[in-house]
Amino acid sequence: HGWLVTADEASDLHLLNPVTGAQVALPPITAIHHVRSGTDEQGDPAYLVYENLPEYNYSTHRFEVDTEPTILEPVDRSHEWMYYRVVLSASPSAGRACVVLLLHMPQGEVSFARLSDARWTWVAPGGDDDDDTGLPSRFGYRDAMYSAGDGLFYLLRLDAFMCSLDLNGPSPVAREVL
Repeated sequence: HGWLVTADEASDLHLLNPVTGAQVALPPITAIHHVRSGTDEQGDPAYLVYENLPEYNYSTHRFEVDTEPTILEPVDRSHEWMYYRVVLSASPSAGRACVVLLLHMPQGEVSFARLSDARWTWVAPGGDDDDDTGLPSRFGYRDAMYSAGDGLFYLLRLDAFMCSLDLNGPSPVAREVL
């Protein structure tokens, strides 16, 4: 749609129209479900990224969630590793009709926001139900595109799995394509 995605000194994303100079701020990096502000070992500002994956503890025979951050990165360099891909459904001039899909760390997770949203909405993986409509896995998404013809985003994982993602209803609906 002629807009660029840029990151500022705090690694927050913005949409920029290079012709008109118009800018639109997207939700901040700390509005992604697993990113928090913090400090590094020297006390400098940093972002803490939590994977929060349940791990099986064989001694207690229970699943436990890791409470330590997996990644610690300086604020001004986080844009170099945090974002994989940003895809727009429409021109930002369309206002809230423009959906911004974000593929991000850790390991290719999926979030989205509509213009003027305060937070990124994480697209969680589905459960084990036969009629489940969530993403088939939490990680591994590396590319995406939007089809104006059917109003769907298409996601490609590292293992060549492809699914469609419908963000038009009250909750995301994913369907296997390939």
